[in-house]
Amino acid sequence: LIGANLYDRLETMIDEKPNDVAFKFSLTNQSYTYKELKQRIDELAQNLLKYGFKNGDRLAIMLPNTPEYVFTVLAAASIGVVS
Repeated sequence: LIGANLYDRLETMIDEKPNDVAFKFSLTNQSYTYKELKQRIDELAQNLLKYGFKNGDRLAIMLPNTPEYVFTVLAAASIGVVS
């Protein structure tokens, strides 16, 4: 990750392997491909922007260890919001 942040690396993986499994949530046995992950991240990022979040803002995320937590952290990172 030298010279890149987590979301930059994720974008590379989305471009290179959109149909590969990005992560699997073992508790519910749910799997998400990079393409599905990007769709969820983009949707959440748009909602954060709609609610007025912008680059450099801080966001407290109070969610249990679920896929939605991962989506929210990555969505915030994608628009420069610190979670």
